[in-house]
Amino acid sequence: SPVAAPLGLEGSASDLSFHTLYSTDSFSAEDKSSDIVALRFAHDSNNKKIVRYLKNSDDSNFPSLPVDGVAGIDLAEHIEQLTFEYYESASDLESGLFKTAWDSGAGADNKLPALIRIRLKVKDTKGLIQPKDFESVIYLKNAI
Repeated sequence: SPVAAPLGLEGSASDLSFHTLYSTDSFSAEDKSSDIVALRFAHDSNNKKIVRYLKNSDDSNFPSLPVDGVAGIDLAEHIEQLTFEYYESASDLESGLFKTAWDSGAGADNKLPALIRIRLKVKDTKGLIQPKDFESVIYLKNAI
């Protein structure tokens, strides 16, 4: 019988997959419920895009991580760089100690990072202005 994949997060410096509760309206017009899905955000460096992949669970198990084998949807264009940094605690953020990869199922005891910093470098299509840097720090309240 199939084994359910553990809930978690798996990421590298430019690619992030995780499980989340998601409204399944987009999967079926009749079903207005929510379901555990796997989401993936990845940087397509060749086409300078951020691509979102979504995979819903089947009847017996959650989709495995990382999300693979499904068509992606372009979320943003003109993205020179997308970077994820994983922090085990807020004090690690203050001291600059981060990991460039995270796997909740491999040696992390199914833990989530406490924070994730997301950095974007955006460039206009004609190259007339310098690339702009944006960043945000996401706090995962269920991580601890």
